[in-house]
Amino acid sequence: MEGFDIKVGIYDLTLKEKELINKMFHEVFGDKIKYDLHLYSLNQEKEIKDYDVLGFFVHSKVDEKSLENFPKAKHLIAMSTGFNNVDLEFCKRKGIAVYNIPDYGTQTVAEFTLLLILAVLRKFNLILEDMKCALCIEPEHLKGRELNGKTIGVVGTGRIGSALIKLLRGFDVEILAYNRSIKDELVKMGVKYVPLEELLKKSDIISLHLPLTEETRHIINEERLSLLKKGAVLINTARGELIDTKALVKRVDVLYLGLDVVEGEKTALNEIDVVKNFTSKEEFMNAFFIDFLVKHPNAIITPHIAYNTEEGELRRLKKTVLTIKNIVEAKESKNRIV
Repeated sequence: MEGFDIKVGIYDLTLKEKELINKMFHEVFGDKIKYDLHLYSLNQEKEIKDYDVLGFFVHSKVDEKSLENFPKAKHLIAMSTGFNNVDLEFCKRKGIAVYNIPDYGTQTVAEFTLLLILAVLRKFNLILEDMKCALCIEPEHLKGRELNGKTIGVVGTGRIGSALIKLLRGFDVEILAYNRSIKDELVKMGVKYVPLEELLKKSDIISLHLPLTEETRHIINEERLSLLKKGAVLINTARGELIDTKALVKRVDVLYLGLDVVEGEKTALNEIDVVKNFTSKEEFMNAFFIDFLVKHPNAIITPHIAYNTEEGELRRLKKTVLTIKNIVEAKESKNRIV
């Protein structure tokens, strides 16, 4: 694809993101490229569009059906680290190139993970609840635990897991890790790689940082949850489907949770949608389980917001525009998936 004979459509933008990326397009391309910026999901598109390049965030499900409105699209940019919302097999068959933005939120998510760990240990949800309700503050009820001296199990030592480990070096903690491959850099820092079951049994705090695949879906299931110590802290800022929510609900009374992602979170965000639009009993039950966890005193649930910082937003948009620039100039992109 040569020159600037290309049309781009970007979906799932906020108003601020639309302003920022519009400015970036002008700075990089001037008026030499045609593009449309949308505040809604590409699944909500009602018309046939002649975009060569599609950009979208996690709110869009990209598969054969949704791409019927985009017959010319040959380049898809998942403007996120994860891309499990894209049907890669369909794209391979149709010769559609797929890209992601793999490292915009590494530090952002790692810092939020540390925030969740400390918030859960110090019962920050209960502190805020008591303060807002003007309750009599009972120190014993709000007594927390220190991070110092704990054993932390990091499940997945990719970019974000490794960044979390580096943040944890400021604390006197023992770090266990589970990953398909061992990183020598982390071993030199004192990290000990162990089998997953051993990590779950020995850790006071477990933090999940795996991508979602068929192999990792429900990697934390009822059997593995039973291995955790009583009072262990389970943190998830990766993908909700890594944990079997039904099994988690059964164990929440003896665990502490810090979850930025939960299975079925998109449905559960709107109670009306749960009633009107749910497609399966499983989807309905997951929404019910999430509501239960949100109200449980042992859990801190946040709305999939670990990625959301000003710095992370700028990196994500800049890397998206750079990817489009590479496509326009027919250059290879390191962030191409298929």
